[in-house]
Amino acid sequence: MACCAQGLEFVWGDGSHKYPDEYPAEDTEIEVQGTFKTYKEKDYDTTFCRLANVDMRVKE
Repeated sequence: MACCAQGLEFVWGDGSHKYPDEYPAEDTEIEVQGTFKTYKEKDYDTTFCRLANVDMRVKE
């Protein structure tokens, strides 16, 4: 889905997973399911996007 290229933040579960130790290797195909959220930061007119509470699994 090219979420990184689109600037979509990814928060895996409760955000406690450590990168890179607990993440799949680069170029591993994964599937994610979560909640799409938007928010604004103070002093910015931009709306930011985040995929939160994500369940992730490695595709086989």
